[in-house]
Parts: sequence; C-alpha cells; structure tokens
Amino acid sequence: MLLRKHPPQKTRHRLMISIKNYPAFRLMQKNIWIIIIIVFGLLLGGAVYFYNREDNSAEYKWNIDDADASALANPMSIPSLRAREYTGTNFQIGESLEENDDFIKHQISYNGDGLYLSGVLYQPKKGKGPYPLLIVSHGYINPYLYTTGSGLKKEEDRLASKGYAILHCDYRNHAYSDEGEDSLKDFRTNYVIDVLNGLESLKEADYRWIDYDNIGMMGHSMGGAMAMKIMTIRKDIGAYVLYAPAAHRDDDFLKHFLMPNWPTESQEIVQIYGSPETNPDFYKDISAVTYFDDIDAPFLIEQGEWDQEMPYRWAVDIEKELKDRGKDVKLHLWPEGYHEFYYSDFWEEFIGEVEGFFSKHLK
Repeated sequence: MLLRKHPPQKTRHRLMISIKNYPAFRLMQKNIWIIIIIVFGLLLGGAVYFYNREDNSAEYKWNIDDADASALANPMSIPSLRAREYTGTNFQIGESLEENDDFIKHQISYNGDGLYLSGVLYQPKKGKGPYPLLIVSHGYINPYLYTTGSGLKKEEDRLASKGYAILHCDYRNHAYSDEGEDSLKDFRTNYVIDVLNGLESLKEADYRWIDYDNIGMMGHSMGGAMAMKIMTIRKDIGAYVLYAPAAHRDDDFLKHFLMPNWPTESQEIVQIYGSPETNPDFYKDISAVTYFDDIDAPFLIEQGEWDQEMPYRWAVDIEKELKDRGKDVKLHLWPEGYHEFYYSDFWEEFIGEVEGFFSKHLK
C-alpha cells in the first residue's frame, strides 16, 4: 500500500509563500470582512425565506376554534379535513412521457399518508416562468382501466401550451399508486387527501419554474365535487373551474347517484353512518355547501344540458347557492353538451373560456 507523505516543512513553507503571492489571495485577504458579510447575508436570507414559507403556510388554513366537536370527531367532515395535517413529501420527477415545442409531460410520484402515489406534471416551455399552477382532478374512471394521467388530457395539453404548470394526481388505487382504503364509502375523502398531499409535496420540492402564489384548480365530475371540498378546506387556491361537477350535497349524491349505481356499497354506507333522514348532521358536516359562506375564490361552472352522468340541475343549484352568498360565480350551460365536451363542436369555445378565466384570475 502506498502512503501519501506530507511535504517537508521547508517545502510547505515555500508553497505558502507561493500561494500568498497570487493576486487573488491578496485580494481575498483585503476583503475578508466583505466576504464574511456576504456569506452571512446569504445564510440569513435563506433562513428568512424558509421561515416565511413555513409561516405563510398557516395563512391558507381555516380557524377551527369554533368548530363543533362532533364534526371534528368525524374524519370525513370539512372541519376535520381543515384540522388535519397533509403529509405529502418526497416529490420526484421521473421519465418524460411526452415532449413537444409547448411542454414536457413528466411522470411523477410522491408520498402521502404512508402511500406511494403517482401522477403527471406538465412543465411549460414557452414564455418566461415561473408559471401559474393548475391542479386538475379527473372524474371517475374504473381503476382497472385507468392509466396514469387519464381523464382530461386534451384540456391539460391546451392549458400547458398556454403557460400553465399542471399537477394531475392519479389517486390511490389508480395507475402506479399504492392500494389504499376504498374511497367510495368515504365519499371520495381519501382522494381529496391524496390531491392535497400531492400539492404539499410539490410545494416542498420548490421548483423555481412554478409560481406557488398563483394556483388554480379544475375538476371534472367526481373531480368537481372534490374541488368543491378542497375550496372549503384551504384558502391558497385562487380560482376554480367546475366541469360537469357532481353534487355539492353528499346526501343528494348518495340518493341520486350512489344508490342507483352502487346499491350494495350504498347500503353499507347507510349501515355505517345512517341515512340522511336518521343522521342529517353527518351529511351536513361532510358536504361542501355547508361551508360555502367561507369561500372567497371565483368560480366558472361548465355544464352540458345533455349530460347523462351528472344531472345538470346540480350545476344550476351550485350556482344559486354561491350567488345567494354573494360569491363570484358564472355558469355556462351548453345546450348540446354531454358529460364530456371532448368531441363537441364547441370544445374550442369551451377551453377558450376556461383559459380566459384562469388568465384573468391567476396571471
């Protein structure tokens, strides 16, 4: 084995003299206090930055001091969801799924509530960042048929090409995500938690090309109902598009959607929690409409009158409930619109309206 020997004392002395003769070394000696002050300033600035980020994170949380104790004890209630911590972390960008002149579509993963969760993240290429962030929540797709990022690809591609970063969470039991507790019997509460954990993990990643102060959300069908719950849970999302949304009242959703389509599961829900008639407080506490008074963000509702999945009266009722509370809301009913507008002749007009809405409120 060869051992590295230290140079003799005289050699080391000559080396130090040689180093001291360099102009850069002499300049550093003369300005050592300036260097110390700069380094200290950078460290202090970084500490203030991270302190402010942590401190500001409390601003989007609702005050739950006046919340009813029974509501807080129900993990599905809006007050309970306001009170809980969202543990999203370890956001990772994986392979590129698609790249063109407008954007890069990344496969992503993150951890939340002990689960590995997958999704996609769009990174715009045009214009100058940081780019506003849109959270897009897809509607119900059979988990056995679902593939990562499915549901609103056409809309996401267009919005990403217009300069929006887009986070699309797959939810538990979908695509590459871990299997978790069934979310039908909890009125999709676990999916809401998955999305909020995804947002927290993305904020933790702190990508400089994303504008975390300008966040919007678009939810379709089930994802629209999730968006309404999210808008009552936190305050850092500044604008919402509800696209053919499911019901804003969970008792109505149970009676007119779950029972006809999932009768066995619906009966289990009634056995566990009671019916809307026998336990009305349970359904009131988990329904977004109960907390519409607290909302400040503007809304755009897009609904087809020929929708065979979600009755368009739900969209009409949502608009009325928000208007009655003095909220900024616009409903566009499309006379020949189905549950999805993908193949509709008016798709360009529809997506243009969505883009204009987000541009007005986020950019």
